[in-house]
Amino acid sequence: MDISLSYAITSLSSDMVNQKVVTAKKKFDNLFDIRKSLPENFVLKNLAHLTLKEKFYLEDISAEEAVKTRLADIKFGPIDIIGTDLDVFTSPKLGNILVVKVERTPEIQSLHLQILEAIAPFTTDVITRHERENYTPHLSVLYNLNDSLILEAKDYLKNNFLPLEYSLRKFMFMRDVPGFVGERKLIQEYLLQD
Repeated sequence: MDISLSYAITSLSSDMVNQKVVTAKKKFDNLFDIRKSLPENFVLKNLAHLTLKEKFYLEDISAEEAVKTRLADIKFGPIDIIGTDLDVFTSPKLGNILVVKVERTPEIQSLHLQILEAIAPFTTDVITRHERENYTPHLSVLYNLNDSLILEAKDYLKNNFLPLEYSLRKFMFMRDVPGFVGERKLIQEYLLQD
């Protein structure tokens, strides 16, 4: 297994939601100016995204093509994304992460499970504690949030962001970018198939 290359499968939120995210990042994220100068295909940290499969490793890089093909076979329609509450996750590498909790509907759960099944033959990863029946859909919004700003940022997002609703119409297969903690490069995008 080539552990130097890790992957994830995500979906970006709508343009309207991401405009609000950029405004919040300008207010609370001191790395925003650095991130906006990253190459265009480094997409995640300046935009809200919903993780459908968190970090995983392929047996080797040649499996990328097979994963792309398997993911292309997934059938899904528009999925309503509804967020009405906030939470803070803590990560050793990304600090405090302010997230919007998303309702775990049967449709979002089904897409999550289809993705896990599609990649299973190509990865030896153990299912993490946040997958399958423990899947916790959320939109990651603010990263490395200083402890002293958490309450202010929560209030700001409650007043300017919630409730949140949009339609998930695509997802992306992404590879981590060495040297840019938490950043990912787009490999393939998949649009809904009615």
